[in-house]
Amino acid sequence: SLVYAGRTRMRAGGAVTKGASIGVNSSGYFVAVTSGTAGCGRALQAVSSGGIFEGIVNFAVTGG
Repeated sequence: SLVYAGRTRMRAGGAVTKGASIGVNSSGYFVAVTSGTAGCGRALQAVSSGGIFEGIVNFAVTGG
């Protein structure tokens, strides 16, 4: 499904800790924000790479 903003489930492209700021990597997976990655949400639960997790996203704030 397509989500613009709100609470949703997503696939992790790397380990993500609960409460971490998240963004999308070049492969389209959600990862913890690092240098060079735009943040677009926050993880509501911890997950290992490849797992499905719940988070809050808002793509209206990216790319500014």
